[in-house]
Amino acid sequence: MKLQKAELSFLNLSSLEAKILQTMSPDVSFTVSELSREIKFPRTSVGFTLNRLKYRGFVKKIGVKKHTEWRVIAIDSLASRLQSISHRLSIDEDNNRRNNLFVKIGYGQEGFKRAYEKMLQIQCDRVYFIQGNKAAEAGLKKINFSYYADFHKKLRKKDIVMEAIAGESILKRLENLSKEEIRAHKDRLIITYLIPDQYIDFDVDIIMLNKHLIIVDPVNEISLTINEASISKAFQIIFIGLASLGRKFDLNAFIRGSNFIH
Repeated sequence: MKLQKAELSFLNLSSLEAKILQTMSPDVSFTVSELSREIKFPRTSVGFTLNRLKYRGFVKKIGVKKHTEWRVIAIDSLASRLQSISHRLSIDEDNNRRNNLFVKIGYGQEGFKRAYEKMLQIQCDRVYFIQGNKAAEAGLKKINFSYYADFHKKLRKKDIVMEAIAGESILKRLENLSKEEIRAHKDRLIITYLIPDQYIDFDVDIIMLNKHLIIVDPVNEISLTINEASISKAFQIIFIGLASLGRKFDLNAFIRGSNFIH
């Protein structure tokens, strides 16, 4: 028995993760190369994704003679479990909506992109943003520049003011940006506070807007969106406390003083 698309849809898997799980079956194991040929994806991408699925408990490595192959873990029971969980989540979602509390988990790059894009979809005039050092590094590696450039452009058009906290090491990252990348940050409506890196050396970005709290982990490609005013307000108070530990940084003045824009 193979997992069907409908059974996987609620997990918000990446297209490659879903393709792998739909292809594998309980009685057949694959080497990375065999699976790569079967689904017509690059071997390096398949190998990386298999390890991520292993971390999440979907697949396992098995020894076959003198090499390693991959197999889905208990596919029949997994399918049954996923159907059961999907049903329970559907019920829980209805209950949460009735109680005006809704929690959504996203997986994969598309999942955490959708989480960031909540800033464009939710009606607000100010966003509070805490950028983890590791999240900043991972985001630059995993998302192409054109996406960020387009995102900042849309934020400017909506006249959304962002108050942001970042680590001191962001200065080095800004200095290493290309001319095109630094120009994408020009004229942003942003108030930035720089704090010592040890206070912000974590994997996630934390976003607060109105009654919504969004936590994005680009390192592990997971996002969490919570619709609850009291939780968002608590994190906004934490934001104020963190900002008091740092210093204001004028990003636009920094960019104007850069050789990149002359």
